[in-house]
Amino acid sequence: MPGVTVERDPPLRRVVLDTGPRNPLGIEDVRALGPDCGEIKAMRTADAHRRRGVGSRILEHILGEARRRGYRRVFLETGAMPEFALARALYGHHGFSLRGPFGDYADDPNSVFMALELAG
Repeated sequence: MPGVTVERDPPLRRVVLDTGPRNPLGIEDVRALGPDCGEIKAMRTADAHRRRGVGSRILEHILGEARRRGYRRVFLETGAMPEFALARALYGHHGFSLRGPFGDYADDPNSVFMALELAG
């Protein structure tokens, strides 16, 4: 069973799921946008572990942490290009919906903005 290694570097929080030393499954960074919302700044699954549920596990960990922090909303920006289609599908499967730019982002044809309202 993979472990979770947490490295903190405020304002980001990096979590790596791993199967042992030097064998990361994936990584994520989450940043607070305010007292009740956060942004997924980065989420990546190692190529060797794609299509095995690792991305879902990382995202579930992120959302659990967001709830623990009391966030009511989680935002993200991802690519609009075809190579990001699996990521967009993963986010949609977990309840994220399309929205416009947020925070300091501007409208950009290469970006897709999404958000998830978290239940109390």
